[in-house]
Amino acid sequence: MGLVLRSTNREPWFMNPEAMHDWLWNAAQEESDTTSIAMAADMYETDEAVGVEMFTAGLKPEEVVISFANGVLTVSGERKQVETNEKRNYYQRQIHYGSFSHSFTLPEGADVERAEATLENGHLKITVPKSEAAKPRQINIKAV
Repeated sequence: MGLVLRSTNREPWFMNPEAMHDWLWNAAQEESDTTSIAMAADMYETDEAVGVEMFTAGLKPEEVVISFANGVLTVSGERKQVETNEKRNYYQRQIHYGSFSHSFTLPEGADVERAEATLENGHLKITVPKSEAAKPRQINIKAV
């Protein structure tokens, strides 16, 4: 089945970012029942730890998997669409459903054995402490 784009205004659809987004989103939804989604994420470093934060709205802790292998921390899961029996014609569709996977290469000296993760109000926070050897330190100078 081919996709047909209908625009209510006179400008070409490719000149209207909203129409183009809708067209691309609808095309992706028609092509596949499962969609890979992008979750916004930040990775940062402090003197004490490496941190990763992601917004995972609508997910419970048991629906998110955090794994570590070969220096790479991976956060994955799936946001499942709630099934409904009613037929819906969407005006806008901005809630994305599907699987996600985001990988972060941790710096040397990150102590994954002491890593902790919390998920509160859709905000996932992973803290990976640095080993003592990896923490910055100051060397005192002795007067001679």
